[in-house]
Amino acid sequence: MPSALIEINGKQYFAKLGEEIVVSSLNKEVGEKIKIDKVLLVELEGNTSLGQPYLEGVSIEAEVIKNFKGPKVEVKKFKSKVRYRKKTGFRPHLTTLKILKIGQHQHQAVSESKKSPTKAKTIKKTPAIPKTKKKK
Repeated sequence: MPSALIEINGKQYFAKLGEEIVVSSLNKEVGEKIKIDKVLLVELEGNTSLGQPYLEGVSIEAEVIKNFKGPKVEVKKFKSKVRYRKKTGFRPHLTTLKILKIGQHQHQAVSESKKSPTKAKTIKKTPAIPKTKKKK
């Protein structure tokens, strides 16, 4: 499966074809398609290409799935011996992207009827071993 290492907003993310990744906010509307040109590394059919720093002629197409606020991040400040303590926090704005295309490879959605049924795993329960008292 094609995969790539990309750079978005100064941060690096590992993306596989058809998967969803969570990145820092992009200020794009839901359903909007974006093109990412900052590709650092691409693995296609067992061949790995490495850019210096970016690969030329390779781009990734992604679709914005949702924009949301992430979990709260607490920031604490402390200085010893002077009774200085501060606690603040914030919730970062995040965006979920679905990778549609890496290079020339496109993601093909698998319909629900074509998916193979998965077998439920059965777990065998072992009989309980009686505990014996230890002699002193």
